[in-house]
Amino acid sequence: MQWADPYAGSLEERYVCPEGDAGVLHVVSTISIGGTSITTTQVFRRHTGSKEALLQESEQRNGSAKDVLGRFGMKMPGFGMRMPGF
Repeated sequence: MQWADPYAGSLEERYVCPEGDAGVLHVVSTISIGGTSITTTQVFRRHTGSKEALLQESEQRNGSAKDVLGRFGMKMPGFGMRMPGF
């Protein structure tokens, strides 16, 4: 993906399944802007437990959804609003 000025740049993503580990996906992203590039790798692992166990593990690592949003200066939606996944 490429885009024009005023912040011309590009983004390339590669999706890699490491050999011998069918339960893992790597997303390698390279973003370039103004001649500067940075590459990151996100690692996704297949979860084989229940939805409840997955949410509990996530909250142990990251805190509650309210905590995570608070780190970015955001608040949980009020009554009548819906967030995807909640």
